[in-house]
Amino acid sequence: MRRERVTHAALLAGMLAAAGCKGEPARANTPAPTASAPAPTPAPNAPEAAESAPEAAPSAPEAPARTLVQHEVFRVDLAPLPACMAGATCEARLVVHALGGYKVNAEYPTKFVGDAASTVALDGTGTFAIEAKARGVMTVRFRPSAAGTAHVSGALKLSVCTDEVCKIEAPQIAFEVPVS
Repeated sequence: MRRERVTHAALLAGMLAAAGCKGEPARANTPAPTASAPAPTPAPNAPEAAESAPEAAPSAPEAPARTLVQHEVFRVDLAPLPACMAGATCEARLVVHALGGYKVNAEYPTKFVGDAASTVALDGTGTFAIEAKARGVMTVRFRPSAAGTAHVSGALKLSVCTDEVCKIEAPQIAFEVPVS
């Protein structure tokens, strides 16, 4: 019996030394790392660092989306706008969020219909893609003719549903785009 305790103690001491515990008690309540935590970066002189991953260019933090329409069962946000130049095709992303147990209706022909207040020529009625059950993105393409501030406005025809009911809506959308 004593021999088993000595053997178990020796095994335990060997495992603690291998794990680098240094006699500190285990932390049972330590949270597991999350996906949002930055990955550790290898030392710059390590040979495997240069071979394993290409260097990423530093990027500026993205501006937050701006809410254009808030409704009890959906919200429409304008995603940060990329640079836009006069005479070129520019894009704006309208993000539809279904709220309160609703989901974006994948069967409804969601489209953006421009109105007379727009100061740009729209290229069609947009392209809609569902990214998740309760989130879809309408990409609106347009071509500003001059530098300055372009005004885009129109109706975003959309539908959100629960298992029992679907709602068809056409909120008025308006936003300005800096054009260089």
